[in-house]
Amino acid sequence: MESIAYIYGLRDRSSPNYFYVGSTKHSLAHRWKQHQEQIKSGRNKNRHFTRTVAAIGVSNVVCELLETTIRSQRFERETYWIRLHGLTNIRKNPSAIQLDSQPKTSTDVEIALTKLSALRPSRLTIAAIEYGREVLTSLRVIEAELSTREVQI
Repeated sequence: MESIAYIYGLRDRSSPNYFYVGSTKHSLAHRWKQHQEQIKSGRNKNRHFTRTVAAIGVSNVVCELLETTIRSQRFERETYWIRLHGLTNIRKNPSAIQLDSQPKTSTDVEIALTKLSALRPSRLTIAAIEYGREVLTSLRVIEAELSTREVQI
């Protein structure tokens, strides 16, 4: 049997809206404690997260289970919940990968996706690949329409 993972949301106790969605293979209490330690030590690189918790106050943050899933689907499910709540704690272009330039054509996006696919799977690379595939699909449609128009002109 595959191990389980948890998708959780953090919110201000006075609001029903989540300001952060995350995932963990540990208990929610353990993960929340890690967040608190990272904030206290200044190791949490997500400034928005750190500022939000500081503004709310650690004691007013509620950590709630959103879903239990299998570990192999952990990041996919986390991305689903992040998007469902309109959050932005997924970076679309991880700093781990440097592109030569801003992708402008479907070929550029394919090259970027190849570079991302070569990286060790993480929540950021998985989210970036998913986003890149959406962009690639849109670009292909636009390029096809443009090539049709060029022929007609």
